[in-house]
Amino acid sequence: MAVLNPSPFSNGRADTNEAGAPIQSTCGHWLRVGNLLAQKCFDQAFEGTGLTSIQCGALQIIASQPGLGHQQLAARLRTAPSVMTTALKPLSLRKLISRQQADLDGRATVYALTPAGKRLVRECQSRLAAAESALQQRLDLEEQKQLKHLLMKLVGATST
Repeated sequence: MAVLNPSPFSNGRADTNEAGAPIQSTCGHWLRVGNLLAQKCFDQAFEGTGLTSIQCGALQIIASQPGLGHQQLAARLRTAPSVMTTALKPLSLRKLISRQQADLDGRATVYALTPAGKRLVRECQSRLAAAESALQQRLDLEEQKQLKHLLMKLVGATST
């Protein structure tokens, strides 16, 4: 795996010295920039896997809670059901997940990992740790905890 460059900026840093647009003083601006950084760290760590961050999340949830349906997966990942549909289709085509009828409701579809999916989930653990490490490298442990707590509070999530 290549060394990760966590900066989303071409010059490797954010230029905060410009007297600039008011947008640069907003929380939303820095959340967007942080999202770019998080995506770049993920993309670098997961290069060659063909996975998006939402697909990685779906695989991990299916691994830990097999038998969830489409709506449940979307809710756990805090995404729209249509986004979940788009994310799951390639996983199914790659035979990483299987679709099965739910035990209690034969009309409902639930998901499980295939053997290939289980292998990929195991590989993803170290890649995810690398992405998180690159993302948070400028923060000490207490700042990492505080950032996670504040982001979860911002979106109304309960602590994990």
